[in-house]
Amino acid sequence: MVAVMREGRIIHIDTPENLRKKALGGEVIKLVVDAPHALDAAQIFQRHPAITDVRRSRSQPGLLYLYANDASATLPLIFQLLGEHPEIAVQQADKYVPPFDDVFVKLMEQAGEEHV
Repeated sequence: MVAVMREGRIIHIDTPENLRKKALGGEVIKLVVDAPHALDAAQIFQRHPAITDVRRSRSQPGLLYLYANDASATLPLIFQLLGEHPEIAVQQADKYVPPFDDVFVKLMEQAGEEHV
């Protein structure tokens, strides 16, 4: 268990995995496709109900972050969807575990928004 404090108050007590889910709104899949087809891939996933959000990297063309409630269950679905689009070449697809520093910052931002 981990406790997260803000201004002397505990704002969250949970496992690191559950805190990541709270901070990010689910689990994250890191997907790298060939850069020319990144937008096409993002649009395919944005339309699928199992994927709650899609974010493209500004610094690395072809890098997408897909948000889902359960990354392990969603990974096979990703390959199934991309199997219908052979022009999109997958270079990498796996569950992404962001550094806890990023999670902490996100939790602080959320706590700040709740007090506004």
